[in-house]
Amino acid sequence: MRRLTLAILVCLLLVACRAQPQPTEVSMVVSVQPTWTPTLAAWDTPIPLPKHTIAPGVAPTKPPVPTPTATPVEPTMTPVPTATPTSVEPTATPTAAEPTATPTPTVPTATPTPVTPTATPTATKPPAPTATPTPAPGNVLTNGDFEGDFTAEGVGAGWNRFFNGDASFFWAPNNWPPVVASGAQAQGMTIADTPKADRFIGIYQTVSVVSGATYKLELSGLIRALNAKPGSYDNRMQWGIDQNGGTDWTAVTEWTDLGWDEQDMDATPQMGYYTTSITAQSNKVTLFIRGWVKWPKKPNRAEFYVDNVKLVGPKPR
Repeated sequence: MRRLTLAILVCLLLVACRAQPQPTEVSMVVSVQPTWTPTLAAWDTPIPLPKHTIAPGVAPTKPPVPTPTATPVEPTMTPVPTATPTSVEPTATPTAAEPTATPTPTVPTATPTPVTPTATPTATKPPAPTATPTPAPGNVLTNGDFEGDFTAEGVGAGWNRFFNGDASFFWAPNNWPPVVASGAQAQGMTIADTPKADRFIGIYQTVSVVSGATYKLELSGLIRALNAKPGSYDNRMQWGIDQNGGTDWTAVTEWTDLGWDEQDMDATPQMGYYTTSITAQSNKVTLFIRGWVKWPKKPNRAEFYVDNVKLVGPKPR
């Protein structure tokens, strides 16, 4: 009976060994099995049987597998937190030193540079003062009151004469008070014995002016004629301008009548006055003043007097 039991146990053991997942170990058990047969009779108890469970012995060999639990070494990677010294980056917060760069507000202090704008207005002002001297008005004509010398031809100094011939022409200073507007003398011009119509006698002067500026023309004078007929327009006085400073009186295209009627030689004359404005178109202009006898007469005598002539405006520098 004991043997039967033993045989059954052996069989069960063999079956259990075969059931192990490691066939190699089972094959080893099979090789050991022959050695067990001789000792079967010597066993007093079935207790030693567990010693033949090689499978349990093999299983312990698996524990080394847990040794991979050395993976805790990975936790040792936690020293990576030591990388937390990246908090050093916060120490980089001293970049707050940039705020210290805020002293750059000193740049705003440079804002006083607006002083330069103040300089710009001063630059604009200088031209204004330069303009101030020019507005100072003055008479740009020379010897317009004829109080200076006269040339050998009887023309006031600073002036020139012109005429168109075919008659008798005279220029001379005259100090008779009725024909003098101011001062002691005036410029006199005379045409006598005119065999032809449209005889002219006159004076002119070229002066420097400021282009674009306005000038006030003023002059006084009168006309005396033999057998005068006031309102007849037989004898007239006119003025003209050459805007380019030319001296050819025949080139003047526009002449303006002074509005003075002829007065009889036997009467005390009355001085006439005229004024107007002229805008200069260049830096030089020439002023012409002339007497005009329209019709041929013989005997005839027409006297033209001019005094106190002014062309008032800015004097060029």
